[in-house]
Amino acid sequence: MKMRLSFVVLCVALLGFAPAPFAKKERRVEDQADVNGTWEIVQWWDEGKRRSPENEGAFLVEVKKHRYSYVVKKSGKVLQEFSMTLSPTSQPPGFTRHEAGRVVIVGSYRLQKEQMTMIYSCRGKGLADRPTDFAAQVEYRLVLRRIKRD
Repeated sequence: MKMRLSFVVLCVALLGFAPAPFAKKERRVEDQADVNGTWEIVQWWDEGKRRSPENEGAFLVEVKKHRYSYVVKKSGKVLQEFSMTLSPTSQPPGFTRHEAGRVVIVGSYRLQKEQMTMIYSCRGKGLADRPTDFAAQVEYRLVLRRIKRD
């Protein structure tokens, strides 16, 4: 009887000091500055209306990590090239687009795996003026899917 009781106490004591069988994996946080690569436009909303859904897959956006510029291409031909400044530490991450040395677009972006959603406005002069609510109806929205990393 004492032997069984000693055995049970020993087993309980050993289980008390045993490591947890499955430690929780820490959630990986997306690097909001990791925008380099080639992106395909999946959805394009312009002034609140969906723009040419039949052409959306035909437009590619190339984003260069160190220059923070992007090139819009269709069928391999460059249509537009812009420079932008990212603010990945803003909440939510933001960007400004420049033309001729002045800010012409302010916006926010969100990276989720290989998809980037950008919401923006042409009515701001700085990050404080940008839209930040991704669930709201916004003037301009782009949804891009990364198809290649550089």
